[in-house]
Amino acid sequence: MIFKVIVPYIMFWVILSENSGVESVAIGAGVSAVIGVFNKRYSIQRISGRSLSKIGLQIKYWSLFLLVLLREIVLANIHVAKVVLMPKLEISPCMTTFTTRLKSDFLKTILANSITLTPGTITVDMYGDEFKVHCLKREYGQGLVNSEFENILLRIEGNMND
Repeated sequence: MIFKVIVPYIMFWVILSENSGVESVAIGAGVSAVIGVFNKRYSIQRISGRSLSKIGLQIKYWSLFLLVLLREIVLANIHVAKVVLMPKLEISPCMTTFTTRLKSDFLKTILANSITLTPGTITVDMYGDEFKVHCLKREYGQGLVNSEFENILLRIEGNMND
């Protein structure tokens, strides 16, 4: 059973070391064995406790999230470029506060970083369920409540807890 945990670590070691010599694989096996022993209960419980369909849903939702994030970054870049390149800057900077429905601190952090990655918005503060975001234009802040980011992360959170 421990072998199932150690083999992925050895494969990862060989890929990262770019050396498949006997010495490198032996060192990798030793390091992998130590890591595998310490992480055994986490790895085996997490993998065996989840069905393949749940893992597939996680992959689907995270892929969707990354695609939406990339789309929003590109669109926000275009909007900010228009604002900056216009001879008469029509900006209305504001601070917006909204409450998220996410419970996981990890996913809240992902949401805060996703907001900051999209040009024109910066997450200034995150306390509990409340986010404080600075927006270059007032319209940018209006899309934060029930955003597509949050909805996808809520699906991920629901799938993680099942």
